[in-house]
Amino acid sequence: MTAEIAIINRSGIALAADSAVTINNRRVYKTSNKIFSLGPDHDIAIMIYGNSNFLGAPWEAIIKEFKRTHSDAKFETVSDCTNAFFNYLTYARSACRNEKRRSLLSLIVEMAETIADEVNKKESAANRRKAFYDICSAIIEGNSIQSDKVFYISRNSHKKYIESHCNDVLDSIFKDELSMTIVNKMRKSFAESVINTIESAHFLSKYMSGVVFSGYGKKQILPSLIHTFVDGHFLSYTRFWISTHKDLNKAERNNGSSQKSSIFSFAQNDVSSLFIEGVLPDLEKAFMQVHQAANRVLIDDLISTWVPQGQQAVERAIQRKAERKSAHHVRAEMERLKNDFQVRPTLDLVSTLPKEDMCKMAESMVGITSLKRKIESHVETVSGPIDVCFISKADGVIWIKRKNYFDLRYNSDYLERKFSRSSTVSGDDDV
Repeated sequence: MTAEIAIINRSGIALAADSAVTINNRRVYKTSNKIFSLGPDHDIAIMIYGNSNFLGAPWEAIIKEFKRTHSDAKFETVSDCTNAFFNYLTYARSACRNEKRRSLLSLIVEMAETIADEVNKKESAANRRKAFYDICSAIIEGNSIQSDKVFYISRNSHKKYIESHCNDVLDSIFKDELSMTIVNKMRKSFAESVINTIESAHFLSKYMSGVVFSGYGKKQILPSLIHTFVDGHFLSYTRFWISTHKDLNKAERNNGSSQKSSIFSFAQNDVSSLFIEGVLPDLEKAFMQVHQAANRVLIDDLISTWVPQGQQAVERAIQRKAERKSAHHVRAEMERLKNDFQVRPTLDLVSTLPKEDMCKMAESMVGITSLKRKIESHVETVSGPIDVCFISKADGVIWIKRKNYFDLRYNSDYLERKFSRSSTVSGDDDV
């Protein structure tokens, strides 16, 4: 895991990231690079978190190769850079065939095991089969919202390929382990639920990585940030989608009096949420649960005491509806209070911060998260040196703090390679 911060106002964008990479939730290495400049010809940086590889290829190698091959590109906007990167990622030979196949199989196995856990709770064969169909139908229905589609898989071209992999998994888990009889209807239902899941942005697998593009295109005067998810390669598709797009250029055109600043936290964001919103997300969730439980107890006591026995079921149904409405009102009021007392004053302050203070603020937010993890957990999932950079229209990507895994004094060949005429053209400046 990691903690990363992006702070944006009209002066530019400050980025900060720790250096920890966690292996199997047990071992932590504190030397990972997570922020990469696209070189002197581009005022853009890329920040990564989550899985450190894309189908077996390190993100660092992929990003630096993209930087080399696109050093002469003229990105008019950060969106143009994002589109070029994912076009490159889709067609580049950065992943072997086995890794692509493993990406699909891991998704199928994960879904099958989740369904099997629920099915196994049923005793009779009929109830097990009904539970299987109900879960598959719920998955399809939950992933059917068109606006949440990442892409569309051709049923004619790819369905048989997916079904063949699904059949192997169904036979292994449901037939061999649960002794269920697998019929064709079950195979088709499960395959369709897998396809709908691949198409939807609701599902994040263990292959998920976050990739954040920050900076300026050639025609952008104000900064822009695009947060994307990348989640494996299925069939001929790289599964990615945009989660957040913050463009101060558009905000300026639409309403010059608002949208002057933002603070974004990626990966582990509980401490940064406390700073920005004034409350820990888990504490807010717990408060809502206590509030709803207390209401339910009070309502049940009142109904049991004052409502005749024959009318209690109807009255409980009415009160449950009122309870949901009350919970919705409390959540809305909490959001209003957070915005009025914490979020808006904080963002108003950030909108006027100079570059130096934006960098210190981003670094401090990562540092506090690191301290909290050190105190509360034996695995320091946020730790190591904190890399900090600032991106402005005038100066491009400026490193405030940057670690190296080697001493430049002993690597004259490296310096010559990076700063020779040919390398300057390629824009490789990650020293």
